[in-house]
Amino acid sequence: ISDVHGQFDKMMIALNKANFNPKTDTLVTLGDLFDRGDNSKEVLEYVMSLPNYIPIWGNHDYRLRQLILGLDYAKPYDESNGVPHTLKSFCNMNKSPSIYWGMQILKSDNACRDTYNKLWGYFDRCNWAIEFPNLIGVHAWLPFHITHGATPSDDRYYLNKEWRTDKNNDWGEAVWANTQNMLMHGCYPDKDMIVGHWSAWRIAYVFGNPVVETDESGAIVNNPIIDCNSYIHSFGNNPPVNIIFIDGYSNYEKGGCVNAFVYESDAEPIIYSR
Repeated sequence: ISDVHGQFDKMMIALNKANFNPKTDTLVTLGDLFDRGDNSKEVLEYVMSLPNYIPIWGNHDYRLRQLILGLDYAKPYDESNGVPHTLKSFCNMNKSPSIYWGMQILKSDNACRDTYNKLWGYFDRCNWAIEFPNLIGVHAWLPFHITHGATPSDDRYYLNKEWRTDKNNDWGEAVWANTQNMLMHGCYPDKDMIVGHWSAWRIAYVFGNPVVETDESGAIVNNPIIDCNSYIHSFGNNPPVNIIFIDGYSNYEKGGCVNAFVYESDAEPIIYSR
């Protein structure tokens, strides 16, 4: 799953639809569990209660860690990205606080201690990506670089050939990747990839391709647990590489959802950690 953004109920609907069994299944979260929605605390507590889960950094999670550590000042986009909603939930407050005030409460109030410790437990387990024999899971994209031209429109984006051994700085930038640029410049890996970050409908609209193929019941072919708010973009050489977008725009009241992608494998995945 990806981009829950504090929508606990929608997350549980997706997991129930997928027949998720905490005792036998592993939950991989592709980032952005928090912000915007009102139930980030419940999302955190549920994920941290699971016996088997693998969290992947999202830009919202990564940014929240930076703010808590005081590595950067709160900016207007932190407000618009919904950080105050997260702090309201974490601190059990009646209204959304300012980011500065909420951070002080979260870090100093004994009533928030358990949530604060769980949050750091989550951060400590976060990874950059997960790789199976025929699928890569990541939040936004893999590490890339830009060759700058005379104007921004002349810039060219390239996937780092040695992304599997890249440093933390490259991965830290990749969680913020502009998905549209990655697709336009053909920055695809050597196997299928599943991502969140940008809502699937937005990608489908920009690139004008049909929504994922569904069967007569409306279920997505070969993976009936993804909601039709998902999108698959195929490009590259033979065979084509499929990029599977599962951000269902969870905070959109008119149809937004959390999507669950079911992947079965006996292989031990490779985890790319910080």
